[in-house]
This record gives sequence, structure tokens and C-alpha cells, in this order.
Amino acid sequence: MLQDFPEFMKNPANAIDPGSQSAGVTGFVYDGADDSQMAFWTCKKDGVSKEHVHDFDEYFVVLEGKYTLIINDKKIPMLKGDEYFIPKDLPHSGEFVAGTRTIHCFGGIRAKRKAKSSENNDKQFTALCGLYCKDCIPSNEKLFNTLKELKSLLADTKFENYVQLKVKREKTFKKYSDFLQVLEVMGKLECKNGCYHGPVSELGCKSDCQIRICVLKKKYNGCWDCEEHVECELLKPQKKIHPSLDQNLAKIKKYGVNNWAYLRGPHYCW
Repeated sequence: MLQDFPEFMKNPANAIDPGSQSAGVTGFVYDGADDSQMAFWTCKKDGVSKEHVHDFDEYFVVLEGKYTLIINDKKIPMLKGDEYFIPKDLPHSGEFVAGTRTIHCFGGIRAKRKAKSSENNDKQFTALCGLYCKDCIPSNEKLFNTLKELKSLLADTKFENYVQLKVKREKTFKKYSDFLQVLEVMGKLECKNGCYHGPVSELGCKSDCQIRICVLKKKYNGCWDCEEHVECELLKPQKKIHPSLDQNLAKIKKYGVNNWAYLRGPHYCW
């Protein structure tokens, strides 16, 4: 039994737009001459499909994992090999577990393809080593905006004075100055641009990154241009933290640096 859909079925040209599928799901769609569609979905993590309804029929089969179909508040567990027909105009929702793969056939247009530019320019955020910079913690805008807001709120409320009132009851507050120092250092991790533009994080990417130096010296676009990247000693430490690095490099090599990010693997090993 295959563990994933074959590569020829995952051409980025057929990738489904994130707005047409549940969070944590990757899909590809094919169109019929009668405006019907077939979609092939892989669930990367546990999630839900919110209640919705179609004005056309739907048939689907579970290839791997578990999908729980919900109709009229009734849960219908579906495992490998199970199939179901959903008539048009019937509201339904679902729950799925990571690793689930399904094939759906729709009697009408169900899914939109991903716009070529919807990854905010793959090349702009593709690191020379093959990582997608927007997946890095230092590029997490929400995290650093929250950090700045927290620091501002602590200062505005003069929280350090409140700590002095509570330190006798909770000795952990003796470490409040250490906590502030940690927040300050965390802020230095922030990276607002990608490796493509050069090292831009004070503590995130190293200014003397040997991978970057090697790529520029050899006049490559990135490590994907190098035939030795699989056994590269410079990349080995990265691969321990980013186990999908070889997979990413293969995708970039096959589909190009401007159209690969939708197929990237998990960023970190955790």
C-alpha cells in the first residue's frame, strides 16, 4: 500500500488553494469535461471540516487513517477502504486525524486552485539551504508582535512595582528581572526578511553562515543546485533540526524556486 500519492499527482499547478480546504490539509484537484472534479487530500495534522453543503453530489473514499463524517449530529467513523455518498443539499462536516488520505469526486466545481503568488513569492522566502523562512520561529510575526505588546504593557502598568508587593508570597518573582532579560533577548531573534536578502536576524541566522558563504562562492542559486547536497557536511547539522530539508531541496530542484513551497515538509523535528 502506498504511503502517499505519487509525485505526478502532486504537480503544484493542481494544488488546491488553502481557502478551499481545511487547515492542515494538502490537496490537488483535477477537472472533468462536465465540470465535475476529483480531489486528492492528505491530512498533515488532526483537524475538522466545518459544516458545509454543496449543490451537487459528492462521493469519497478513505485510503489511509480515519475520517469521521458528521451528518445531522450523527458521527460516522470511516477507516481505510470505507466509502460514502453524500447527496447534494445535505449539510455535513467532519473530523480527521493526521495521516489520513482521501479521494473525493464532486458533481460540480468544489475546489479552487492555488494562485501562483499565494505563497507570498516562494523565492523571496526560500533560504539558500532549502528551508522556507516563513516557517522559522524568528519569522513568526504574531509571536514577536505579542512579545512587543507584552513588554509595552508591563512597562505601562509598572509591573515591576507590583512584583515587589508579591515577592514575599511568591518567591519566583525574585527572577522577574531575569524574565525581562529573556524577553529582551527573544526580541533579537526576530527576522523580518528571508535568507534570500541576506542575514537579517541578530540572533536567528548567523551573519557568517557557512552554507550561505558556500552557495555564494560557487555562484549557485541555492543548495538545490549542488549535486553533493545529500551528503554535504555543512547541511548535516541543519538536517538534525529540519528533517524535511532533503525533501525540500528535491521539490525546489523539480518544480523551481518560485513554485515549490506548497509541497514543503514539516519545518522542525518537533
